[in-house]
Amino acid sequence: MRRRTLLSSVASIGALSVAGCIDDAGPGNGDPATDDPTTTPGEGTDDGTDTDDGDDDTEFGPDEREEVERFAIGDREAVAFPDNNNPVPVHVWNDAESEREFGLTASTGARGRDLGTVAVAGDAYVTVLFNVPAEYTLTVTGDGRTLHEHALDHTDFDCNSGFHSVSVHEDWSVDTGGISTMIACSGPENRSGGIGVSEGECTDRDASEATVDYYDDSVGAEGVFVTPNPCYELDLADTSYDEETDTFRAVVEATDATGTDEACQECLGQVDYTLDFGFANDLPGHVVLVHRRDGEETEVARATWNADVNLGDGDEVGTFL
Repeated sequence: MRRRTLLSSVASIGALSVAGCIDDAGPGNGDPATDDPTTTPGEGTDDGTDTDDGDDDTEFGPDEREEVERFAIGDREAVAFPDNNNPVPVHVWNDAESEREFGLTASTGARGRDLGTVAVAGDAYVTVLFNVPAEYTLTVTGDGRTLHEHALDHTDFDCNSGFHSVSVHEDWSVDTGGISTMIACSGPENRSGGIGVSEGECTDRDASEATVDYYDDSVGAEGVFVTPNPCYELDLADTSYDEETDTFRAVVEATDATGTDEACQECLGQVDYTLDFGFANDLPGHVVLVHRRDGEETEVARATWNADVNLGDGDEVGTFL
């Protein structure tokens, strides 16, 4: 089970502000937790003196402020297990009295989408809505420099509702924070799996190889296992899921099937195979495929869910009402 904890905010520059749980959950998300908002002093913007005037204007809340623009990253129609992968909004708040300009870029891997420069009125904010579970970086620039790089990964997308916030203060220092419901969400559950193996044959290959692909509710793989001779057999030896790293691991093992009274052709062999794993609730963020022979393991393939997510063409998609 994945249990959403209160968004533990990492301050890029300045103090760290962490809000409590939101007051209303989205449809089907159950009852939110009732923790009170708290503020944790950080470094840079705090002078070491805690004051409480009963009215903390440094706490970000989207309902209390104007959203000047909203951008969408990805298409919800392409999301597998959508009820367990709610979109994640990231609000960039201009915590200042005057209008300022922020540059925004959403990227994944080596690909990026330039959202342009947005003029944000004082005490207003701009939102980037990430619709598809993937690994992202939202880069915020201003004052002639990079102010913050906000990272998201697959585990930020689950059955809970909430938001992330990037607060840019009057002196251009930055805090990050957010709020979320705290529902125990079901993680990936491998419900089915199997291996299909071809007959071994001689080969001039010098190395094994494999590829891993994601589908709507499953993961598939195709591979070639290079063996000392063509008489090896392959089995799906092990599968496991690590919740902490959101990684599903599968091990294909090769064993010599040559009998004591049998001879095998003397040549380097290859055995082709296919794998298929069906999942319930969600898909793992990462898949690792390992070959094992004579007790030694070698990673031959690794894939990340939605690594090829469509970031869009940079067009602004309208203001959220």
